[in-house]
Amino acid sequence: MQFYVNLSSSIHNTVWGLWLFLSMGIFLLTEKGIAFKGFAKDSINEVKKVVWPTKQETIQTTMIVIIMVAVTGVILWMLDNLMIWLIARLAHLA
Repeated sequence: MQFYVNLSSSIHNTVWGLWLFLSMGIFLLTEKGIAFKGFAKDSINEVKKVVWPTKQETIQTTMIVIIMVAVTGVILWMLDNLMIWLIARLAHLA
């Protein structure tokens, strides 16, 4: 026999929220939960130590990356054309 109770969405969401809150509270009391809390605190402390680049440093680094990608693309394009030319020359000799 199955029972189905049709609750309004606000009651349904409240029950699920309480269940989630209770289950997280129980989890944080376990050994793995305590280890997770320690990991979370250590992660937050590490993020606070990060030195973020300035806007000017970000722009300069981005421009260097764009230039290097363009230069690499041109070099690879030239090598590709050279190899096509060499293969075409060798194919005509055979």
